[in-house]
Amino acid sequence: MGWTRSPWMRLIALAIGVALVVTEVGERGAFFWLGIAIVVLNGIGLVAMVLAGSGPAVVATERPERPEPAREEVDVTLAELRDLPSVAQALAAAPPQWRQVTYFDDAFDPTDLPWLADYVWLTTEDDGWGLGLGDEVKPYVDLDMDESDDPVLTVFTADPRVATAYHEDREVYRVETGTPMTTEEFAVLAIEALSAHHLRAAGGQAT
Repeated sequence: MGWTRSPWMRLIALAIGVALVVTEVGERGAFFWLGIAIVVLNGIGLVAMVLAGSGPAVVATERPERPEPAREEVDVTLAELRDLPSVAQALAAAPPQWRQVTYFDDAFDPTDLPWLADYVWLTTEDDGWGLGLGDEVKPYVDLDMDESDDPVLTVFTADPRVATAYHEDREVYRVETGTPMTTEEFAVLAIEALSAHHLRAAGGQAT
């Protein structure tokens, strides 16, 4: 028990042992040897306690957990990434000319995706990416297309790195990733998705 290892109890026991040795030294009987045993055992215990107390204290510490690196926030236009090799290649592979497919109350001249890229935003979200389309892009896409037929969502969800994709707002698509995707990789995927969407909205005609 803990109280039997108390230094005060050991001192008391040591005193009792000494008393037994002194009083029984003439007889050398059982009490004499009991006193000897008490003195020896408690003397050793006290010495051990002194030696243990003089050593450096060992404090158990928990190994700190290594923090996960913070994900860099991204809020860029597609145009800002056009000099990246794979983005430039994807832009070159996009339909060469985009014609108006909606907003027929006004006339919009044919254009190309590199020009529209100034109005396409890529942003990081908590669980993936966001794709935002500016007003300048709207005449060249059909944002009222049913989600089940929207090639943007079809291309996104066909990628094995994507867990799910949906139309969060009329001009905003959300992509939740199961595997991390770099800005350059998502830009290429966005170009492929928008190109497929425009071709569907334009009836399969690139010009």
